[in-house]
Amino acid sequence: MLLKVFEEEAYWKDMDKKKVAQVIDSSFIYSCVWSICISIDTDGRKKFDKYFKSVCEGQAGDHLKKFTRKLLPSILDRGTIYDYVFMAENNEWKNWQDLA
Repeated sequence: MLLKVFEEEAYWKDMDKKKVAQVIDSSFIYSCVWSICISIDTDGRKKFDKYFKSVCEGQAGDHLKKFTRKLLPSILDRGTIYDYVFMAENNEWKNWQDLA
């Protein structure tokens, strides 16, 4: 659903490849958080948040591939991955509390 924005040519027509990749990466990460990571109970979320962020930064061990680009924006450092929503149409992450 997040990638539906690409159906409108006006959305992506003037985007460079790096920006398109950012939207796709962020959409994938957000989808992972709210499909796979949501199954973790409240007590385990802080631990998993730390691990998930380290994986996205390529620092979760020698067995994982190192990423050549930053996958998570620095705004996610101010809370857990569960505190934010990705707004594909603006290519930005917002805290849930800022949406009200």
